[in-house]
Amino acid sequence: MRERLQPGDAVPSSGVYKVVHAPVHVQPHYVIALHGGTFPFCRECFQSVRFELALAALDLSLHPLFVSGGDYRENS
Repeated sequence: MRERLQPGDAVPSSGVYKVVHAPVHVQPHYVIALHGGTFPFCRECFQSVRFELALAALDLSLHPLFVSGGDYRENS
């Protein structure tokens, strides 16, 4: 079983997280969370919401294989 994180926890890895609310007032859904952020409380079920990493992803600006537009140099 994957680790279920709760409101107030630090986001350990950037990626897509499955969100499950209890009691169920909305169907499970997916959100993008970035490393270093904090998981929020739900406006309706407050701290009874849980977050589960579904797909880890690196922030494109941090990926070593890519450069920003201004840093591009064509090979000659």
